[in-house]
Amino acid sequence: IILGFGALYVLLFNALYLGVISGHIVNIDYGSTFFSFVITHGAFELTAIVLSAAAGSVIGVNLLAPGRYSRLDALKVSGKKALPLMFAAFL
Repeated sequence: IILGFGALYVLLFNALYLGVISGHIVNIDYGSTFFSFVITHGAFELTAIVLSAAAGSVIGVNLLAPGRYSRLDALKVSGKKALPLMFAAFL
């Protein structure tokens, strides 16, 4: 929990890494087999990645701007808000 920056870092790193790998595979003419493999399970994985990033961002934003709560109380409240997102990503 580093104020949401961990969630953003992992999200951006994965986007860059997978984009570079996809570009390389397309450049060596394996695009048809690669994309048929990725499309079959990519929708589920991308949904889980977005939901996980959203859960991490909810916690991070509430820690950065806790409002009327202390940071510990804001962490507890945001954890309760983020739990359904984490459970949906797990499913």
